[in-house]
Amino acid sequence: MFYIQHQQYERCSLLATVVKTEVMLGTSGRRLSGVVVTPETPRIRFPTLVCVPGASYGREYWDLQIPESITSGGGSTNPNAYSFAEYAATQGFVVVALDPLGVGASDRPAEQPCTLDRVVAAGSEALTDLRRQLSLGTLCVGLAAMPEPTVVLMGHSTGAILALIQQARFGGCDAISLLGLNFVQMAQRLASVESIARNDSTSAGEARIRSLYGSAWRGLDTIDKMDKKLMDLDFFHGPAGDPRIRSFDATHSVPWPARPIVEGFDNIPTMRDLAMKIGVPLFLGYGEGELDGLPSPHSNAAWFPNTQDLTLYVTPGAYHCHNFSDGRRELWRRICDWAASVVGNSPALISKETA
Repeated sequence: MFYIQHQQYERCSLLATVVKTEVMLGTSGRRLSGVVVTPETPRIRFPTLVCVPGASYGREYWDLQIPESITSGGGSTNPNAYSFAEYAATQGFVVVALDPLGVGASDRPAEQPCTLDRVVAAGSEALTDLRRQLSLGTLCVGLAAMPEPTVVLMGHSTGAILALIQQARFGGCDAISLLGLNFVQMAQRLASVESIARNDSTSAGEARIRSLYGSAWRGLDTIDKMDKKLMDLDFFHGPAGDPRIRSFDATHSVPWPARPIVEGFDNIPTMRDLAMKIGVPLFLGYGEGELDGLPSPHSNAAWFPNTQDLTLYVTPGAYHCHNFSDGRRELWRRICDWAASVVGNSPALISKETA
């Protein structure tokens, strides 16, 4: 069953109304929950943007709805100010924000454990289902069939790891955008917990994630919230970040299965081999603050020698969670311009109601 939600908001845009549709995509038992955000009357066939969140976030990271009382003391006239999905839809894109397997309303596999391999495979199955429904015109009401749909896969942080592995193993995307995925930084963080791992006879990835979960840690095969009170929110938002935004983030942590996060960290040493398999256009995005004291972000770009179309953008003033930052709109504009240019535009798409 589909649920339609209309949201109006006041700001200048290509299309001022977006439609939101709840969907489940993929194979029975491994379906992913998602929200499809589209212009009310689609006019231009841009690629579909498929967005995957990072650990401690659900699909809401791409469609943040922060109360006006937090963002501007009640004086805002733009309630979608933090929603990438709504912004991109107003530019003519179809946006599909997904919860990974085991997160939010997505299925939790009956077979245990919920491994990284299963999470990535479920993402690939969901993408195949999405392409099928886009081509048939059955994804949501008002969206006409796209005989040859094009898809850009986007991931933030742990979601970027999932996106990279999925594209390297299964393909299926015409371009990918990896945000906040810093191989150099992650290797440094793993090195910082190696001594703990040796003492506990665990992997460095598990030691790292245990340090993030804090007292909530109950083992590799649990699904639980990270205790953001114990996390480095300066890295997420910056030391000068709005305390109201930081508090909102800390109190809206989303439970994740622990094992795929651990295995994602443990796979960083072998991630270079996967990165070398990426040949489609690539957008790498970082926050200026999350690079402080680290080598140039171009050191990460060097991991992708087989893509001949690589764009790198550092968002001024932003930290790791770019969609909360003051510079988010420029990042969003850059991503939308990039996605439209590398995949290409198609003839005008007429909605079913007017066809």
